[in-house]
Amino acid sequence: MDMAQIKVTQKQEAYAQEYVLSGSLSGSYEHAYDCENMKKESIYVEGSRMIKNPIVALRVDQIRRELACRQGITLDEFNDELVVAREMAHAAGDFKELRANAMDRGKLNGMVVDRSEVTGKDGESLCLLDHTLLAAVLTDEAKKQLNFEEV
Repeated sequence: MDMAQIKVTQKQEAYAQEYVLSGSLSGSYEHAYDCENMKKESIYVEGSRMIKNPIVALRVDQIRRELACRQGITLDEFNDELVVAREMAHAAGDFKELRANAMDRGKLNGMVVDRSEVTGKDGESLCLLDHTLLAAVLTDEAKKQLNFEEV
């Protein structure tokens, strides 16, 4: 697929642009969509879903490549600069900087991803399933085994 052919909606474009700038799933979703009546957990879930949309992910990658071209630096060149910085930190015995450099290189290359756990009230897990829908698909035996309570 030619990168010039990527077509996204206006909201998807706004999400992609903001995601490239901030790296925040929920912040990008809030920027692009009306979230006034949404819970923080719901915004995070929707932001996570958005970046998993193949068209949006391609657009994010396209924006990143365009920025790299405009800035005159490639991913490989940036990696090379981080390697030089690592060597300097190692020579200076600056282990804090070495660790930070390793994390930066991991993030740049997609090996380190910031994650956070979202919990409900009092640390309980969030139930993201619709109980009505779940009740409709579970057999009576499955409900019994799962101690499922209809709400």
